Amino acid sequence: MSTMRKKLQAVAAFSLAALLALSCTGCGEGGAPRNGSSASEDGKTPSSPASQVSQKNEKPVELEIMGFYDNNVSADDEVIQFINEKFNVKINPTIVSTDGYAEAVQMRIAADNYPDWLRNSEDLLYAQLLEDGKLVNVSEYIDKLGLKNLPSLLETPNAELLSEQDGFYRIPNYNGHLANGYYIRKDWLDKLNLKVPTTMEEFRDVLQKMVEADLDGKGTIGITCDWVGSVEYMMIGFTGFNTWKLENGEAVYSRTTDGFKEGLHYFNDLFENNLLDPELAINDYEKAIEKVATGRAAVLFRNINESWYGTVETALEAYDPNAELYALVPFPQGPEGDVLMLYPGYGYTYIPAATTEDKREKLFQIIDYLAGDEGKELTLYGVDDTFKMEENGEIVQNSDAARENWGSQINFLGEMTSYGTLDLLTRNEQVIKFSEYQDQAGVANPAAFMLTDDSVELSTNIEEVFRKWLVSFLTGEKDIDENWDVYLQEMNEAGLEQYRSEVTEYLSRR
Repeated sequence: MSTMRKKLQAVAAFSLAALLALSCTGCGEGGAPRNGSSASEDGKTPSSPASQVSQKNEKPVELEIMGFYDNNVSADDEVIQFINEKFNVKINPTIVSTDGYAEAVQMRIAADNYPDWLRNSEDLLYAQLLEDGKLVNVSEYIDKLGLKNLPSLLETPNAELLSEQDGFYRIPNYNGHLANGYYIRKDWLDKLNLKVPTTMEEFRDVLQKMVEADLDGKGTIGITCDWVGSVEYMMIGFTGFNTWKLENGEAVYSRTTDGFKEGLHYFNDLFENNLLDPELAINDYEKAIEKVATGRAAVLFRNINESWYGTVETALEAYDPNAELYALVPFPQGPEGDVLMLYPGYGYTYIPAATTEDKREKLFQIIDYLAGDEGKELTLYGVDDTFKMEENGEIVQNSDAARENWGSQINFLGEMTSYGTLDLLTRNEQVIKFSEYQDQAGVANPAAFMLTDDSVELSTNIEEVFRKWLVSFLTGEKDIDENWDVYLQEMNEAGLEQYRSEVTEYLSRR
């Protein structure tokens, strides 16, 4: 029995009663929520799909879809009803709380009682199901069914990280553009007559002048962030790649390179001169946002998307209506040029091999529809465009109404697919600018989804050692040059060389 299976069976050994307490399955039949489709020829979302339904007299195919969501979802949901009628199916959603989802999925699989389509709960489980031949090869159905929209999803940036040698067994949930970036006080730049920095040297100079000026009289620091690991994202300009790369047939680990060492020196210098938050090791996102929104920090480094940018901007305006934020694009360049570290950016769903052929075909047709413009708008605006409104001459979502109805800005079926739908909500020019920059300069970790029997344990051990040394080096508790060899030795003792060997093999066959 593999190590992976032993871990999975240990997790699965809990009572069915616990599962039933966690889950909540919708089983009604009528009509409720909303979420539209793209415009038909007259520019409106079709109010009824009846004219598009084939097999009208056939019995609907029942489909159980399992996922986690912010709110209970009934089979009466109007979006679900729309899909039911359009594709002659009967969808039964099984919704589990986020905290209990992994255990609930484990229990279902341990009981050999698979949903027809489910959202991933953990990468380790996917790897075991793949090894056991329990998953459907998505790629095989694209040509078989003549799917039009799903292929483009599999070709989105970095989606190939989710593929196997013989195709895709998981359907990517592209969450939209998501990366850490710099929020900087633009009004301070203007008041101090400073140019937007384009290099790391210029960036340090700007931070120094902002801290010395202390324009709000709050004892300003330079950069704040919500956890110490954020510094590694800022350091990519010193290494030029995200965590791993294959060079001359061998995997290279960014955290042991000379460039990373140089980056540590740079950020240790910032720390020593109050240009990097002295509380970065104990910060959280609320504390970090509060600092930049109350004049105590010149720069915030964290996610830049519509939601987070709006949160930070609103907090800053409440403190000072004349304050102004700016997304620093491009990043200040380090020795390795213009580069930005991307998150993996994907979740995924899969269809178990236990799902019968007729159900598979229906599911792929539905998934393909939801991956297209009409399907995205359906899960964003509702049936009959219920949550669509005009604002400043633009068509936008009535997000308050959507949240009140669905508990989220995106309908459950949109959450199951999440094919970049969140990007459709983006209106802020700064966020759009940063999203375009990600497409230009973003670099993903090519081993982000690597899983073997040993990789989970090895990566956990290596991460623990790395975090300890990262804090020590940044704060000056340990001298970087004097202790660099000790750091490398401890990383190797934690299993880095074995892990490097596995990454080399993984990247070499892709």
